[in-house]
Amino acid sequence: MSKDKIADYDGTTAGNNTDIGGISIAEGMLPSAVNNSMRELTKQLGAFANGTDAIDALDVTGAATVGGAFTSPGIDDNANATAITIDSSENVLIDKTSSNYETVGHELRDGGRAFHTADGGKTLSLNRLSSDGGILDFYKDNSEVGTIGTSGSQSYIHGAGTDTGLYWGSNNIYPYRSTGLNDNTIDLGQSSKRFKDLYLGGNLYLGGTGSANALDDYEFGDYDITLTSSSSGSITPNSSENKATYVKIGNFVQAQGRVLVSSVSSPAGDVNINLPFNTTSSQGEQSGSGAPALFVWDSTQTNNGLWVGFFDKGTSYFRIRWGNSSTPGQSASYIQAGTEIRFSVSYITDS
Repeated sequence: MSKDKIADYDGTTAGNNTDIGGISIAEGMLPSAVNNSMRELTKQLGAFANGTDAIDALDVTGAATVGGAFTSPGIDDNANATAITIDSSENVLIDKTSSNYETVGHELRDGGRAFHTADGGKTLSLNRLSSDGGILDFYKDNSEVGTIGTSGSQSYIHGAGTDTGLYWGSNNIYPYRSTGLNDNTIDLGQSSKRFKDLYLGGNLYLGGTGSANALDDYEFGDYDITLTSSSSGSITPNSSENKATYVKIGNFVQAQGRVLVSSVSSPAGDVNINLPFNTTSSQGEQSGSGAPALFVWDSTQTNNGLWVGFFDKGTSYFRIRWGNSSTPGQSASYIQAGTEIRFSVSYITDS
């Protein structure tokens, strides 16, 4: 085969190079071939120098200086597209040819910044082999300020210095320091740096970890007061003056209210005043935190006496009775239009 360019020559066995561009340079060649072969060779060197003829491989053992543009379709001979670009701003671009963090690929920008963009997948994965410890460290002015790492196949994050942090367990988040899991030394927030709302679907443990320390409910609200006589008749409250409010903490309820009687219709028995929650089914009369605190004022001042209150277990009301009555069943009959009842009760509920 005629050797028409530099790349055609055998770089291993000199004896295989017997022509230059089809001009024989074998032993006993014609004198005219010397001149013609040198001309052909210098032409081929010129074509190599100006890039007309490419070579298949170049092995440089010393320094190489490129004075002009250097173009390569890839990093190695297996590349099938532009694999890396270094633009005029000295940004290194991989899998992209222009600097734009919205485009998929990697950018190492001048000034020390890096951008990694993926479409529909993880952008950055870091892998530490063998031992536990930090995987990603953060520094400010050459001093470490935080670490993300792994311990016992779980992840953690903590700061430097006081190094408070969090540890992610399988179903829990724990307080954490660089020395490991921590108990009862790390605060959440501060008196002047508070979190806002806390939403829990389970219990809140205060002052201890036992069931007695579990707060599973807290609410407050208001409700309309209804008055009923335990035996017969009816008691109608004023629609605009019959409001009560309550606070429920766990199974403890505190309620207070004021009601003004609008009219009555032959009430008999005790007077029952409704509660926002039923009393506990295990509770007897006058249990809870004691009998209700009452103030009953009769506008006619004819039934002066001590009114007392009672709880019954598992009911939606508490009872009041006029203490001077020798026949308790007649207590409701002392309530009349204009009677004002104020109360404050504390009790235990099962709900």
